[in-house]
This record gives sequence, structure tokens and C-alpha cells, in this order.
Amino acid sequence: MTPAPTPAPVHLHDILDAAARSHPDAPAVVWQETTLTYRELAAASASAASVLRAHGVRRGSRVLVSAADGHAVAAAVYAASRLGAVFSVLHEDVRGAPLIHVLDDAEAALLVTDDEAAEQTAHERGCCACALRSCGPATPPTACRIRAPSPPTRPA
Repeated sequence: MTPAPTPAPVHLHDILDAAARSHPDAPAVVWQETTLTYRELAAASASAASVLRAHGVRRGSRVLVSAADGHAVAAAVYAASRLGAVFSVLHEDVRGAPLIHVLDDAEAALLVTDDEAAEQTAHERGCCACALRSCGPATPPTACRIRAPSPPTRPA
């Protein structure tokens, strides 16, 4: 008996893209007073994926996402999925020593954040930091600042 073929893996962004095709104008993310539709979120995540790719994120790269803007978090997570990156979402209040611990432990290639102090911490730990802004329905996400890493200060 011939075994059944293994189905192709389904990734997080595949589910988003399917929803964007079948229900493009349905609400996907509601944050504060604004809503992104599936079509808008798919477009925002594709745009964000281009930004992440331009800054070295590849399949298997580790990406941390920590932002107060719910639309930016969603776009960054789906963008990381599009690139095959491993992503982890941190609470926006993870700062200081806890953030240093996570950056070092995860060996993150990139921190996506909307907090300048977190950006600076990542930079000091040898991790690139990317600020995705303006992920609302009217404006696609753009990278405001990408900081190249400093020489690592991780313990030997």
C-alpha cells in the first residue's frame, strides 16, 4: 500500500493570505479605535517583510517583536512568518535587564519595537533594532530607524 502524500506545511501567513482572498474587507485586527481588514493586514505584512528582508532577516532568523501598536505587532509577526523567521512577541513593558536577558538568550537577529530605549538596548547588545511605524489602514508600515548592531557585549 502506498502511503498518502504528506500535505504541504501551512504557515501563519498562508492563513492570513487565504482570509485576505476570501474575506478581504472583513476586520482582521482591531486596536484602539482603528481596524485593519485582512487585505490591509496582508499588504502591511508583505511591506514589513520587505523591510525585514532588507535588514538581513532570513529563514531561521530570530525576530523579537515588542510594540504598543497592535497593528505593528500583527504586521511584524506575519512578516516574520513570510520570511520563515522564528518570532516571539514580548510584552511592550519588557525593558531593562529582562529585555537584555531575552535578547541574549534568544540570540535575536532583530528587535522590532516602537520604544527608543528598547531600540538602544538592542543596539548595545549587538542586535539590530527596527521601528515599524504607521501600520494603520491608511499607511503601510515603514522602517523609521534600523540600527546596525554594536560589537556584542554578551558574556563569554
